[in-house]
Amino acid sequence: MPVISDEEKELAAQRQLEESAQMKRKALQEAEQQEEARQAEIEELERMYSAEPSRGSGLGEQAKAIGKSVAKKAAKEIGKKVIKRYGWTAIAATSEIWGPIALVVGAIILLFLLVVIIVSIFAAGCNTTTGKIANFIIKIQSFGSTDICSSLVSIGLDAPAREPIAGEAPAELGLVAIIGVPVDVFLPPPRAMLRPCMLAKVQNIWSRSQDPLERVRWEQATGNLITKPMDWVVTSAYRPEDVGSYHARGEAADMALRNPRENYGSQDPRIDFLVFLAKDEGFVPLAGDTVDEYRRPLARTEGAHIHVEFNRNFAQNISYCDLS
Repeated sequence: MPVISDEEKELAAQRQLEESAQMKRKALQEAEQQEEARQAEIEELERMYSAEPSRGSGLGEQAKAIGKSVAKKAAKEIGKKVIKRYGWTAIAATSEIWGPIALVVGAIILLFLLVVIIVSIFAAGCNTTTGKIANFIIKIQSFGSTDICSSLVSIGLDAPAREPIAGEAPAELGLVAIIGVPVDVFLPPPRAMLRPCMLAKVQNIWSRSQDPLERVRWEQATGNLITKPMDWVVTSAYRPEDVGSYHARGEAADMALRNPRENYGSQDPRIDFLVFLAKDEGFVPLAGDTVDEYRRPLARTEGAHIHVEFNRNFAQNISYCDLS
């Protein structure tokens, strides 16, 4: 059995540190790119809102713009279906008589109906009965090619009608946008928010997880070896509808591994490393909790992840987040 010299061991350790440093630089670069893209989206939304004296005064113009786009799309779909059913020959033979007139009249009527329906969606909200009916009608008119509510959610303009959470509005919670930590692309800006005291802890977990020395110390202490990139993202943060959960207060976050993703029951040591870091940052009873929902998912778990949260000090009627 060959004997490994001290020099070879030192070179191997140095290579490992260099590889870890390279992975860290790559992860930080990707995180910066994601953050720049997300900030650009937020700035664009802010520009859209500030361009009008109030959100309500801009709804008409936004609805008209979307209505025109949808009308074009619907007209194309109508044309395709007519051509498919009757063929080019029959249409061309009579197009000089009825074609231009029907097209203009139909486009005007369709555009008017689309604008009215879209305005009603804006006014009612997609989660209300009126909004759902309006969205359903517009999907029928566009032959299923257009879903306004999905479009509104994708740009963060949908405002679901719901009761305030225990009388508290987001402004009173003091929520801030998540920065310095990668956020899942499917987490819209209105949900990618946490309280500052919670965000600071999540940022610490991220920075420590990218530190090669931190990882090496953990590997030496546990005997586990991490061979995959320490890539992870925040998949869930502020959830106002989740009453009873600390997500509703912006004091909980879900973290999921990437490159590669891991499923339920995974024994990837990256999970153990993240759990260790979360607990070391203070997410342990009584102050908080760290829940490994890769291996011990709860009844309502949606997607494998690690959940961290701050608890509430009921004796002092204050969150441990404020005491951290």
